Amino acid sequence: MIRRKAILFVFVAVVLLNVCSCLMAGSSEAPLQAMILTGRCNHNWCVSTPVLMRILEQSGLFELYPVMAPPEGSDSEMKRFRPDFSRYDVLVLHYAGAVYSVAGRQGHS
Repeated sequence: MIRRKAILFVFVAVVLLNVCSCLMAGSSEAPLQAMILTGRCNHNWCVSTPVLMRILEQSGLFELYPVMAPPEGSDSEMKRFRPDFSRYDVLVLHYAGAVYSVAGRQGHS
């Protein structure tokens, strides 16, 4: 099962890299400011986040800023977790954990 997930992740990464490469062809605009929200996931996010970031950065389309959610079990920290979505053009959601506070969700759609 782990091998199957790894193959799927590599496949998605390759597809994403190809899409980014196609979008970048001929583009001379400044890279988009992108937040990658991570820190909790149903797989090893510590390994997959840097890989995902590398793929997106190599496209030249994005300047990435990782934002880590508080660790599992830190409910009080999670209630105070309020990423500033307004600073970014793009949100890359690499997150599958607890829902963060309503106040923390404000500013993105």
